[in-house]
Amino acid sequence: MKAFLNFILKRTAFANTIMVVIMIGGALSAMTIRQELMPAQETRMVELSVDLPGASPEEMNTSILMVIENAVRGMDGIKRVDSRAREGGATITLTLLEHVNTQKMLGDIKNAVDRIETLPEDAEKPVISIPSHVEKALSIIVFGDQPVMWLQKNAETVRDDLRTLKGLKNVELAFPREQEISIELSEHTLRQYGLTLSDVAEKIKQSSPNLPGGTLFTNEVDITLRTSERREWASQFEGVVIGRTTEGIPIHLSDIATLKDGFGVSEIESWFNGLPAVQIDVYAVGDESPISVEAAVQEYIETIVPKKFNGIQVVIFENQASAYRSRMALLIDNALIGLALVLITLGLFLTPSLAFWVMVGIPTSLLGGLVLLPVFGGSLNMLSLFAFIVTIGVVVDDAIMIGEAIHVQLKNGLPPLKAAAQGLEEMGGAVLLATSTTIIAFMPMFFVPGEMGVLFYQIPAVVIAVLLVSLFESVFILSAHLSVGHPEWSWLKTLARPQQMVNAWLEHFIENRFRPFIQTSLRNTGTLFAMAFVLLLLTIGAIAAEYLDFDFTPTIESDTVIAQATLPYGTPKKQSIKIQKQLVEAANTVLKENNMKSPGVFSLIGTRLEEGEVEVESLAGFHYISVLMALPPEEERILSGRQFAAAWQQAFGDPGELESLNFTGETNVTGGEPIMLEVFHPDPEVSRSAALSLGRRLRTISGLTSIDDGVRAGKPELTIRLKESGQQMGFSAEMVALQIRHRYHGAEALRFVRDGSEVKTMVRLTQAERNSISSLQDIQLRSTSGKLVNLKEVADITQDRSYTSLARRDGKRIYPVTADIGFGIDDDLVEDALEEAIVPQVLSDFPGVSIHFGGEDEENDEALGSLGNGFLIILGIIFLVLTFYFNSFTQPVMVLSTIPFSLIGAIWGHIILGCDLSIVSVIGIIAMAGVVVNDSLVLVTTYNRYQASGQPPFKAIVDAACHRFRPILLTTLTTFFGLVPLLTEASEQAQFLIPAAISISFGLVFGTVITLVMMPGFLWLFEKKQPKISNTDFLIKRLFIN
Repeated sequence: MKAFLNFILKRTAFANTIMVVIMIGGALSAMTIRQELMPAQETRMVELSVDLPGASPEEMNTSILMVIENAVRGMDGIKRVDSRAREGGATITLTLLEHVNTQKMLGDIKNAVDRIETLPEDAEKPVISIPSHVEKALSIIVFGDQPVMWLQKNAETVRDDLRTLKGLKNVELAFPREQEISIELSEHTLRQYGLTLSDVAEKIKQSSPNLPGGTLFTNEVDITLRTSERREWASQFEGVVIGRTTEGIPIHLSDIATLKDGFGVSEIESWFNGLPAVQIDVYAVGDESPISVEAAVQEYIETIVPKKFNGIQVVIFENQASAYRSRMALLIDNALIGLALVLITLGLFLTPSLAFWVMVGIPTSLLGGLVLLPVFGGSLNMLSLFAFIVTIGVVVDDAIMIGEAIHVQLKNGLPPLKAAAQGLEEMGGAVLLATSTTIIAFMPMFFVPGEMGVLFYQIPAVVIAVLLVSLFESVFILSAHLSVGHPEWSWLKTLARPQQMVNAWLEHFIENRFRPFIQTSLRNTGTLFAMAFVLLLLTIGAIAAEYLDFDFTPTIESDTVIAQATLPYGTPKKQSIKIQKQLVEAANTVLKENNMKSPGVFSLIGTRLEEGEVEVESLAGFHYISVLMALPPEEERILSGRQFAAAWQQAFGDPGELESLNFTGETNVTGGEPIMLEVFHPDPEVSRSAALSLGRRLRTISGLTSIDDGVRAGKPELTIRLKESGQQMGFSAEMVALQIRHRYHGAEALRFVRDGSEVKTMVRLTQAERNSISSLQDIQLRSTSGKLVNLKEVADITQDRSYTSLARRDGKRIYPVTADIGFGIDDDLVEDALEEAIVPQVLSDFPGVSIHFGGEDEENDEALGSLGNGFLIILGIIFLVLTFYFNSFTQPVMVLSTIPFSLIGAIWGHIILGCDLSIVSVIGIIAMAGVVVNDSLVLVTTYNRYQASGQPPFKAIVDAACHRFRPILLTTLTTFFGLVPLLTEASEQAQFLIPAAISISFGLVFGTVITLVMMPGFLWLFEKKQPKISNTDFLIKRLFIN
């Protein structure tokens, strides 16, 4: 082994070359690695959507949802099936198990759906896909005082132009309105010419063939034959011959119908700064970054738009590049300050040359981590940069342990090469074990399920990559440098005096204060452990007394504030526009009162905006209103996002006619509804009554907003049922339904692609007749014999009211009751009220009803359960590794016993700083546990080495504690100071990361005390008498007999 170490240590040129290569590779990786604000959300879901225009939610349930659910039920790999039906459409979301191949499941599900033969004939083809969660880099708003169709046409041109630019792969209209050629005829005209709408649609279809006719083979060349009468605009259909008069004069379509180009039925309208607008979303895909996307779009707007477009304005909105720059700059500033503090600490505690080479190892390890990060699937984002900040102090641990060991050998008079070999042999195994346990401690974060797991995957990816490089650097590069024995450089000698003063003071403290303290502690282990357990009990008591809340889900300050309002279903568009304008006016009032300028206000009716993303599929209707206010850059803000949301809500007031109203200025990291209670009973009416009762009870809890009991009445509905007399006339229910559908929804004549967009040609009654109830009574249906009969003679018409939507989970119809938690409201109090009072009362009032906690609660339980299980598993793995290394049962137990006591520091750190515990805190605790274990195992290793050299146990324990005091203190200080800037950061953007920093820094500080004081006590407790029996038997006797 020594020969191998000497061989490695003599290759200093090779070590320097490797160091330079790592640094260059890291610099290149920093320029090419994927950059994003937050990690991209890889989803384990498959979504199916089916449209059947005009169908009620109940029709969608019975004819679409239940049919598709039956087709996919029982397939291996499906964890959960969530379905929602709305008017004219349905969406099914299949959540997959963690282990399955998503692409294979997509193919299997497509095959299962393709085999279905009972879907309605008029239903659109099911769209089956894996939801894309690529990061939206920015939005582009095309707006102006122009017709919406003209704006959309220009927006499509902008979209197509951007798609041709280098570096822009994914550009889409946010919520495009479907283009349509509308052909309208009156009921009188149809009767006059003896036509039905399906007759007209068929004539149009026959007049526009576009069919291949085969191939003409000639001696010279093969010629393709095609019959084409392609028509793409309304004016091109005017000359279509529908029939002829008795005199043989052709009847053209324009003679009997009104033709126009426009949009299909849409309830979505949007404005930007009060003018009609169309939104384009640009996504960062592959190697694209928010900054590169912004640069390409900005250049296009500045150089191309002024020359190509008139009468419109094109601006960038919701620019993630600005947020990326500001937040990354914030974290980089914290990282640089932390690095400076770490370097100062190293310079004060280590000799100048040793401190210099340890310092060199920091950028080497960080840049090496950047090289390996893509291998682990990581990217450069807020969370990965936070992980780099955490490692700034941690990476020096290996270097300090090895460097200190080599330095001691040099002080003992060994030449540099032998000192390096001896120090490396002495501490190499401990360093390898310490790094391994730290890596193992971070492993559970790889396996957290759901969106939380995707986010926090970045932390272990960074830490493990950096630690691996740090281990290599410490063992091979640092040792090689120290083996040469460089003389102290003159420019480093200026640091020698303060370093010598600190070292002299520290040596004096260790020998004259710490050594007597440890000796006294070992003679009074009962008092020592009693004090520790009292402190542990006080901590448990503080938690039980609720001095510390557990706010599971972290939130991030948003750069936009969103107002969401919901009016009663069926509210006229005019009223929705009025409320939308009032919301915009209230926002502008807040801006004016606080002397703030907004980059713009985007508002829309007809759907909801969820953190900037449009929820077109599941939430549609004029009763939905969303207004998005962009905040100025953070350095120019008078109010934070949360403060602006509260002020906006106060300025708007409560009109009283709203069913729900919510203002939010922060982004939920994990997604999910803050409160979602899924109510189920085999009888839907019982479920409905229970949901209504639950909603009423939720309204009694102060601070809950946007309460939705899931039982929202929809539009009035006219139900048409075939009479027996109608059957006798030759009508079937399908014939009646189809002819009525053609009149009001329309008969589809053609469907084609124009300028990249699908266009339908629809034939229907005139707008005036479709808006009149009386016209329904007067319409005439054609029987199989060709006879025209009034509808009222064929069918009964009854009035009812449908629901706006219908939800199902795993084949059961449920009523999801949802609510948001307002500003400053204690989540725990709300949860206690739900679990202890409200839910039990509802269950008591409605026997047989079940209520499932979904939304955030479900996701949080999964994430916390996974972390808890993972933590237990890694403790077991670490225990096995330590047992193998120490060849002992008791010593691994002693090392691991420091973890619960170090939790005391993490808990009190949160209490002192007034910060709630969260899932981020838990992740910090797991990370801290790995570092604390390292310090303990190195101390135990040192004790074993001293005892093996013949020292008595008491002296060996005291000497080991004193010998490891400085490196343990130094590793703690470097980690702590590396996180101090983040702990004191006042910016709202970094607040969600602070709980992890508290857990690591405070837990590690207290863990250091535990390691230096209690670990010697543990060693003395178990080994002050040399047992003649096994460690296991001795432990049992110590705990249960003596």
